[in-house]
Amino acid sequence: MSPFQRQKLETTPFKWLLCLEEPLQISNVVVMKLVSRWSSIDLCFQIREYLVSFFVFEVCLYLGLGVVGEEVNFEHCAPGMINK
Repeated sequence: MSPFQRQKLETTPFKWLLCLEEPLQISNVVVMKLVSRWSSIDLCFQIREYLVSFFVFEVCLYLGLGVVGEEVNFEHCAPGMINK
């Protein structure tokens, strides 16, 4: 990931991805498209002329991440990094 991509990702709700020690098997194309459409002012995604918000659960489904198993308290794991 380039420094520009890392910097852009840090402005989105996905910034916790940068803290993971193990790489995820997800579509970089989808992640970069979501990151490019993130509005840090409105705290949602701009899709065409609409502003659309997603729950973390929905984003995990869209990225093909598992949503079963133990619940992870991201705020505990990465204080101040989630939903900011």
